[in-house]
Amino acid sequence: MVEVSRGGSISLPCTTAGMNRFTNLAHHVAAKHGVAGLVKILANELQVQYIRVDIIHLTDVATGIGQNAPTYKLFAPRIEHPQKEQAEPRFHNFQCVSIVQYDGITDQQTTAAQ
Repeated sequence: MVEVSRGGSISLPCTTAGMNRFTNLAHHVAAKHGVAGLVKILANELQVQYIRVDIIHLTDVATGIGQNAPTYKLFAPRIEHPQKEQAEPRFHNFQCVSIVQYDGITDQQTTAAQ
């Protein structure tokens, strides 16, 4: 994109952990904040070539990182040893996709939740 000087768009996938704090997931949150930081820097550096850089924050993806006893306990704190089936209905309160665009100049962001 830079060589042909036509501008363009780059979108990087992330999770909502890139814009929030989640207990028991420090490793994941740190990695996703790194992706968010990279997007901010790229937006700043590439805006002079008319290249927009976006980040897409996904959530509610059934992976092993969120499918474990400590996470179930976070979503069902009143149950002594909650199982997936007991915590899962509460997971759906967090379903959303956020697309964040940084303007590259003032570090302002625009979020479109869908």
